[in-house]
Amino acid sequence: VTVEAGDAFASLGAGRYRLDPKRPEHYRQLLASIRATGVAIEQILHLWTYRESAAEITSVEMLRDAQYPGLFSLLFLVQAMVEAKGEDERPVQLQVFGSHTQTVSVGDHCTGEHATIIGMLKTIPLETPWLACRHVDLEVDRPAANAPRVLRELGIVRGEDEIAYRDGRRLAWGLTRVDLRACAPVGTPLKHGGIYLITGGLGGIGAALAKMLLKQYQARLILIGMTPLPPRAEWAAYAGREGKVAERLRVYRELESLGGAVIYRPADVADLTALQEVVAGAEAHWNDRLAGVFHLASAGDPALHWQDMDRYR
Repeated sequence: VTVEAGDAFASLGAGRYRLDPKRPEHYRQLLASIRATGVAIEQILHLWTYRESAAEITSVEMLRDAQYPGLFSLLFLVQAMVEAKGEDERPVQLQVFGSHTQTVSVGDHCTGEHATIIGMLKTIPLETPWLACRHVDLEVDRPAANAPRVLRELGIVRGEDEIAYRDGRRLAWGLTRVDLRACAPVGTPLKHGGIYLITGGLGGIGAALAKMLLKQYQARLILIGMTPLPPRAEWAAYAGREGKVAERLRVYRELESLGGAVIYRPADVADLTALQEVVAGAEAHWNDRLAGVFHLASAGDPALHWQDMDRYR
């Protein structure tokens, strides 16, 4: 069964279909049509990301649209499969053959619109154990050599989940033990006096990191949090108080006393416009560019994230 991308759903003949990758209902129509012919799907080959990038991604809108042949098409397909299978959990193998997705060596070019697929493929089997996933990264300029490689992968029912072919070699992603004592020491990438943004900057880990940056690097910090602080004229009234605002205020006042410079702004880290305004204002104030970002907005009390699963058994 072959499926090509188009503007509308259509049956093009025996085992041939066309669908719009942007339409979730087309994937449901596809599976219903295949099921009506009595064909049971055992393997799925996804090849829509086996290609060169169409254009450089320069906006959020372009990045979103570029996801339809890859990330979104996989999402819509799996959603339709889950809906269609019901209680039937016979195994299905989903193999995605793409390009410019895995960085194997320094010279590899990885495209952002393709890189999002890996996370999806790691998540799918956790929620649908009957659906095994594998990603195979191929060099797009070698179709004659890649065809037998695709056939080879179809014959591997179980094995590594992330594969890359480079210069005729089949490489698998994995972890290797490294003796750090034998590695040459490298300098820190942190910049003295640099501007750094820390989300969750007044929380436990964020505050500890901020102290280190201020003491050791005389950094200029943009701290982002969800808790608004009172006007400076009211700070004295919070001395000795309990509560989140009073605690955040104590942390902020301590950071201000360590040297460097600190700006705190309450903002939602999911609000792109708000973050852009905060960063632009700080860069204009300090007449310098942002040197780095530490995203710690969810790094709070570990007890909120790690649970003792024995009590649920």
